[in-house]
Amino acid sequence: MTIKILVADDEPAVCEVVKLYLEQQGFIVYTARIKAVLRRSGLLQQSGTMLNFTELSINVEAQGIECNGQATSLSPNEFELLLFLARHPHMSFSREQLLTNVWGYDFDGDDRTVDATIKRLRQKLNNANHTYIHTVWGRGYKFEVMPK
Repeated sequence: MTIKILVADDEPAVCEVVKLYLEQQGFIVYTARIKAVLRRSGLLQQSGTMLNFTELSINVEAQGIECNGQATSLSPNEFELLLFLARHPHMSFSREQLLTNVWGYDFDGDDRTVDATIKRLRQKLNNANHTYIHTVWGRGYKFEVMPK
């Protein structure tokens, strides 16, 4: 039986050290740079303070977005929530995790605040060809570019 291991990191030196160690133990090891794979797939291209996805650009520095070539204004909380999710594509987060990471530990509001903000974001990111924020039943929400 052959055991195959994938080592994923964006630091080539870390990948190489882990790969060499595991190969010495007799494992077959593959390495991958996650951001490079996402960039080649067209799902993520980062350039400085910009996050670019299919028909969606997020300007981190200016705190603005462009969807379908149209500038769209977001409230500070909407922008921070979108930015947090976009920086962690394909990962699902519970309402509580989003409240902690976006609103902060001392937020006294209801966890349904997340639902209301997600609803507004979805309306503002209305795109004829793609959806970006998805509900993960029983878990929370995630960012993923998917065709409609």
